[in-house]
Amino acid sequence: PREAEHLAHLIEEKNIHSLYRLLARTIQLLNLIALLHRVQEMTELREIDWGLLHGLTIAQLVETSEGQDRLENLLNSLVTASVSSKSAFVVPSAQTDRIANLFAEQCYLFFSPGSRFAYMGLRLAAEALSSSQLLSSRRLALTQQAASNFRSAAGHWYSAPLITGRILHQ
Repeated sequence: PREAEHLAHLIEEKNIHSLYRLLARTIQLLNLIALLHRVQEMTELREIDWGLLHGLTIAQLVETSEGQDRLENLLNSLVTASVSSKSAFVVPSAQTDRIANLFAEQCYLFFSPGSRFAYMGLRLAAEALSSSQLLSSRRLALTQQAASNFRSAAGHWYSAPLITGRILHQ
C-alpha cells in the first residue's frame, strides 16, 4: 500500500510537470507568433519564411522535435539574415537587436540561449569587420567578444545544422 501510494504520487508529479511544460510551450508559441507578426511589418528585416512551418499543426510545433527544429530554423534564419548577406557583412540595427532580445526573453524554448549567443557573435563580428581601422583596439575588442559569444554558443549546439552552419548560409 505505501509503495503504491508513493508510485501514484510520482506519477501524478510527472503528469503535472508534463502539463506545465505543455502549457509553457503553448504560451511561448503564441507569444512567438504574435512577435513574428510584428516583425513581418518591419521593412528592414528579411521576410519571414512561413514555408518552414508548412504542414505542421500547432500541436506539432509545441510537442515534436521536428516542430522545434523548424521554429529554431525560422528564428535563426530571420535574425542571422540581417547580419550576413552574400555580398557583405552589415551591422544589424537596434531593431534587429530588440527582436532577438524579445525572442530570447519571451520564447526561450524556441530561440535558445545558443541561438542568442550565435546571433551576438555574428553581430559583433560584423561590427568588427565594418570597423574602419584594421588594427584598432576597438576592432580587437569586438573580435574577442565575438569569439567569446561563439564559444558560449558552441556549448549549446546539439544539432548538425547549427554546428555546420547550414542555417547561416541558406
